[in-house]
Amino acid sequence: MAERLNQSIDYEPLLGPQKKLTCKEKLSECFQRHPRHEPRIVQPAKLSWQRLQPTNMVSNTKYSLLTFLPMVLFNQFKFFQNFFFLVMALTQFVKVLKVGMIVTYFAPLVFVLSITIIKEAFEDMKRYIRDRKVARD
Repeated sequence: MAERLNQSIDYEPLLGPQKKLTCKEKLSECFQRHPRHEPRIVQPAKLSWQRLQPTNMVSNTKYSLLTFLPMVLFNQFKFFQNFFFLVMALTQFVKVLKVGMIVTYFAPLVFVLSITIIKEAFEDMKRYIRDRKVARD
């Protein structure tokens, strides 16, 4: 028994015997485009069915909840008329350029923008409902 304990047992690593690498080989291995890896084994029977099949979802909506307001405002201020009325309304905050009441400058702009936002929201909601209906069928 004592002989067994005193014997040195040489265990081989699981990946086989490791060879000593020089400094140059270690550096080249670190900077390789694809370093050496063990082969990956994929068993398709263990994957879920939802991951194998793509969804049948159709999306024709222009906006999400986060992008709706910024995108609508950006698209509206691309037009010269809306941008002009915005600049004119903002100039009323400068005391030297103030001509009339601020409400008379902001009211038409807010009215036009609110009508446009409501129209875009209604159209995008119709697209969303139509997409959900097509996805169910």
